[in-house]
Amino acid sequence: MNCNTNILWLEVLIEDSLLNDFTSVSPASNLWHYGFLQALQNNFCKVYILGHAYEQLWPRGKRLIIKGNDAKIPSLFCGSNIGYINFPFLRKLTQIISYLYFSTKYIFNYKKPHFVFTYNDSSALIVARFFMYFLNIRWVSIVGDGYAPRGADFYVFQNWHSYSIHNSEKPKFFLDGGIPPVNFQKITSELVINKCIFMYMGSLNEHGGIIEFANAFSKIDDSNIELWITGRGINHGLIHLERSDKRIINFGFVDREKLNQLASQVKFFVNPRPNSFVPNKLNYPSKILHYLAYGKPILSTISPGLSPEYKDFLIPLSDENESNMISSIKAACAMSDNDYYVYSNLSKKFAREKEWYSQVSKLLKFLNSSSS
Repeated sequence: MNCNTNILWLEVLIEDSLLNDFTSVSPASNLWHYGFLQALQNNFCKVYILGHAYEQLWPRGKRLIIKGNDAKIPSLFCGSNIGYINFPFLRKLTQIISYLYFSTKYIFNYKKPHFVFTYNDSSALIVARFFMYFLNIRWVSIVGDGYAPRGADFYVFQNWHSYSIHNSEKPKFFLDGGIPPVNFQKITSELVINKCIFMYMGSLNEHGGIIEFANAFSKIDDSNIELWITGRGINHGLIHLERSDKRIINFGFVDREKLNQLASQVKFFVNPRPNSFVPNKLNYPSKILHYLAYGKPILSTISPGLSPEYKDFLIPLSDENESNMISSIKAACAMSDNDYYVYSNLSKKFAREKEWYSQVSKLLKFLNSSSS
């Protein structure tokens, strides 16, 4: 690929400050999209964004009319989010009309893109198919936590399980994500002394597994361990545990600066997604990739969505029963300094291999060679 490669991105991207206002937009997906699109630009691609901010149907959602400028994209990028009518039977129709209008306007007023990218199953798929058939624009479908739509020219999978089982004549590529370049020395220098602090980032609902982990944590009689939690949502079981165990601290949904400040002080990160929850089999490892940016050991369940390479540095976290999870937590706290730094270095090594720039460079080479 060269600097003349034009990409039309048909998926939402909003400023971090708006995530609390648009609660149906996944913070993990938004962060993934930001890193991916920034890496495309750093690889000299010209990217134009058109997306729609997700919202529950009105009246459950708070907006009946969603305006494009209600959900601003980060200033680093060109484009905008589209508006639509958030009402049954009208939502998908008005989204498709808006996508067609604004993307066609962009194409004919500026320049025809070489690729149009879509993400998961959305209203934009119809538009991507239209451009592929009538304007010969190649369609790249990124598949996150679902199944691949039919008809794309290329498939990019974030989930190892979906990538492994997908059978198609069309070229496929595995890209679960990336991380920005980081200064590990600065991040790891602020550990809280004489404390074994575990940190969880993510949703507080059932699929994240935090309630199971917190329950197991609360059974351990050790005043030198703490569990820090950040994320969006209300979990009444977790609220009860916080009240009864002062070592469990829920900071709620915090901005990126606060998140980095907290993460710099903890000793371990945890990804306790229960494998018994079937949809987790199709999740990509967004949480683990985020943790990797801090260069510290990660306790994690091992799901089919993880590629085999993750097993080299993750500390296995059993979710089969509470006693096994308690044993995993105790073993982490008892880890020797030498073993701790071995796991830290393995995480750092893997993180450097997963930097966004190199990940996207590989994808662009794949698209280029497959298009020849």
